[in-house]
Amino acid sequence: MATRDTYRTNDGKYHFEFIFENQGAYYDAHIAWQPSYGSRNDGLHETHRLTSDYRGCSYRICFASESDVPDLAKVRKYAEAWSEATAKYIDTGIGF
Repeated sequence: MATRDTYRTNDGKYHFEFIFENQGAYYDAHIAWQPSYGSRNDGLHETHRLTSDYRGCSYRICFASESDVPDLAKVRKYAEAWSEATAKYIDTGIGF
């Protein structure tokens, strides 16, 4: 089962859309929509993303370990942190 959610950055400047997919012992956070990186490097390593096979999503958030996101509340918190770091990277070029 999957849950769709939207996150707006603390400064209100950007919004992101995610699909959180339960994989049993962990969740995937598929990126359904995000702002453009503009002139920033949008490589997978720099942006902490992996490719996604979820319909309509090209990428998902890369976690250090699947055990980091065992439930919906935890994956939402990680998606919020990733969104804020992404917004900072877009605005300043400072990496995660």
